[in-house]
Amino acid sequence: PDPARLDRHHIVTVGRITKSKRLELIINAFASLPAVYRLTIVGRPATPADSAYMKHLEHLINQHHLNDRVTIRTIMHDDLPPLLRSAAAFVHASQTGLDKAMLEAMACGCTVVTCSDNVPDDAPGVEQCSEEELGTTLRKVLETDMRDPQASHAYVEANHGLQRLIDRLVKEMTL
Repeated sequence: PDPARLDRHHIVTVGRITKSKRLELIINAFASLPAVYRLTIVGRPATPADSAYMKHLEHLINQHHLNDRVTIRTIMHDDLPPLLRSAAAFVHASQTGLDKAMLEAMACGCTVVTCSDNVPDDAPGVEQCSEEELGTTLRKVLETDMRDPQASHAYVEANHGLQRLIDRLVKEMTL
């Protein structure tokens, strides 16, 4: 990424607006950060339950007085890589598995802060923490430039790229 385009005060998370993404945990952690930081939640609800959850998140944002710092929006997929390349951090709290949005953030060189147990220990550019440490770990990442875009992109390509998938499928089909 172009360091001149990096916004050290911008945090992003991406995914469907649904309870399994545990966005309230992210909002609560974000609320502990200084007012100079902004959070963009990229996604939308897909079910009536998801819409109810979004209303809950909007209430939580109001309750923390974060209306001017937190944005929930959708974007075109082609606009996602530039957003991720310019963000200081990608925050992730889902426990549902290794999230493709997190892999995309890593491929774009964005430092990932996660409280998920579903991330390989050797993944570069990923800071793992407990739910309770999410806010302090996020702050540490934001205050120090921990980005290594080449290493995180190479990791995603080697471990989760198309060639790796093809190799795994061929292996499964020949058994």
